[in-house]
Amino acid sequence: MAVQYENTPVDVKRVYFTGTDTLYEGYALCYDWDSGTASAIDANRRTNVEKPATANLGHFAGVVHPGCGGRTGPGWLDVITAGPCNVYTDESCVIGVTRLAPKNASYAMAAWSGGVAEAIALQTINRITPGLVSAQLEQVPIGLKADMAVCYDAASLVAAVAASTSTNNKIVLMPGTYTLPATLEMPAFKMVMVGMGGREAVEINAAVAVSPLVNIAPTSLPGTTEYIFRGIYVNHSESAQVGIQVDNTNAGRRIILEPTDCTFECGGNSIDVDHDGASRSVRIYAKDCYFEGAINFDVGEADDRIRFKDCQLIGGLVTGADATACEILLEGCRVLHEGISGGNAAQKINAIATVSDDDAGTYAPLDSSDCTGSHTENLVVFS
Repeated sequence: MAVQYENTPVDVKRVYFTGTDTLYEGYALCYDWDSGTASAIDANRRTNVEKPATANLGHFAGVVHPGCGGRTGPGWLDVITAGPCNVYTDESCVIGVTRLAPKNASYAMAAWSGGVAEAIALQTINRITPGLVSAQLEQVPIGLKADMAVCYDAASLVAAVAASTSTNNKIVLMPGTYTLPATLEMPAFKMVMVGMGGREAVEINAAVAVSPLVNIAPTSLPGTTEYIFRGIYVNHSESAQVGIQVDNTNAGRRIILEPTDCTFECGGNSIDVDHDGASRSVRIYAKDCYFEGAINFDVGEADDRIRFKDCQLIGGLVTGADATACEILLEGCRVLHEGISGGNAAQKINAIATVSDDDAGTYAPLDSSDCTGSHTENLVVFS
């Protein structure tokens, strides 16, 4: 429930502390999430809280409400779950910078070092001895706490990618701007990267010397491998900067790139695919994306696919001249007038309910004049 704390709304929940310690304002508590028998419905898992420990750090409940300070357990008390409040910590803090999270065997919150941060400091203070610090508790969706790395800045993003594994391969970007110090190299297994709040809230960019921003060039793959991006603004607007580069020369297996709800602001190509015909196929499945730069695809394998649904290809589409079969599907898209170029008769463009845009306010159904390359065309216009 929402209540007032020092004239500011905060979210508060009544919980049951199972320990015997005396608790004070700002103490961190975690849910006893594995209470009882795992196969049974146990309401205690929703209300019982305990001292933070390694096994429960991903199940943060909140901090002790000031009105309940001084109570000795076991017993019921209120915790603040979200909003501005005082947090007990032994970490020296910088306002707006220091992020805090519960730590093993302590009621004091520590500096965030990965996973989920539960609070951000609203006060600069040197905490030589543990005490209270003004902070903002952040209400993080519980689904993020299980098997996802949660990032707040470029350093944590780079670290999360480096630490990822084939079974721990989901990264959540909290709202903010991520200025990369170097190209973000994707690993040789499936990766999922999701921006919380969508492309309006999460931006990836880098200085002019960094290109591409994201590189997918695995030396080998165990099988067909997906790289999934959701809700991210990829700002590659510096000079000839490339947004996402895909190179399967050494992969030996199919690569699938899946951007959804993403914006690419260009300097160079938004997506650039380098292809070795001796390797396996590359496929792009894009939905609801805005590409200001060109899509440059070097066709090299008969199983290649380029599929765009509800996308805007403001920079056009260029494919290589290889006499290799390739299916290209544009469904409900907006494409640069005369912006489909390159290609070969073996590559077939299927366009359904797609319009061309001359970048001067003139729109028209996509027709043969928009396909200036050597592709075979199958254009379906809905009037």
